[in-house]
Amino acid sequence: METLIGVNPGIETDEHQTGPPLPVTSSEKVNAVIHYYRGEMGRMTSWRDRIDRTSNWAITVVAALLSISLSTPTSHHGVILFGMLIISLLLLIEARQYRFFDVYRSRVRQLERYYFAQVMSPQADLTSDWASAIAKSLRKPTFFITYREAVFRRIEPPRLCRRPFGLSYAAIAGASSVA
Repeated sequence: METLIGVNPGIETDEHQTGPPLPVTSSEKVNAVIHYYRGEMGRMTSWRDRIDRTSNWAITVVAALLSISLSTPTSHHGVILFGMLIISLLLLIEARQYRFFDVYRSRVRQLERYYFAQVMSPQADLTSDWASAIAKSLRKPTFFITYREAVFRRIEPPRLCRRPFGLSYAAIAGASSVA
């Protein structure tokens, strides 16, 4: 049995057994869903910001190392290899962050699609088990994509300007052929 924080298993009181009251009325439930949505949006935005920072570092590293390696004809080519190593490390960090982002993004998307869209324009053909899918994800959090899929999503060629890692590798490879 799972022990709750702040609850002594040897002492049983009604206050600790019931926990906070669950929403009963429809307005309480709507209020809970809205607050949950805001929290998930905040977490999703936070992870998106972390991904953007890693991408910005990747672009900065490539720019700095290319300017160093192409500044003089006698500069060592090991700088380019070091740049590829740094870019690979940043890619792995970003793939890990993307996996967390994907969990929150999918929860938010489910709420938008199955709850808020239904509120604005009800359709009878949508499934009604979306809430149980979110509850299952909250009770037993798991990643929806593998680490490998996350890496490939961060490199994939479509929309290169949004995913700087493919462009970074191309720039370094081009610089190594020029140098």
